[in-house]
Amino acid sequence: MVLINEGASARTVAVRVPAAAATAALERLEAPSLTALGHVTLGGQTFGAATGLLVGPRHTQAVAATANGYVVQVPAASAAMLTGG
Repeated sequence: MVLINEGASARTVAVRVPAAAATAALERLEAPSLTALGHVTLGGQTFGAATGLLVGPRHTQAVAATANGYVVQVPAASAAMLTGG
């Protein structure tokens, strides 16, 4: 599931998932602003200037399941991809 926050402040998102796995992986797409052309990261990786390919180690965050699914903080001007199972 992809979570997008186009707002100017962080949001808490509750994702309801019946029979959620014990943990899910969260990968973030972050930038200084919605219109940023630089300093954009996906899962902690940057985009290579010459190739556009992702560079550097990939980082994901484990999110523990709640009784009803997952709760995720999504910072302003960012997106997150939550994958479980």
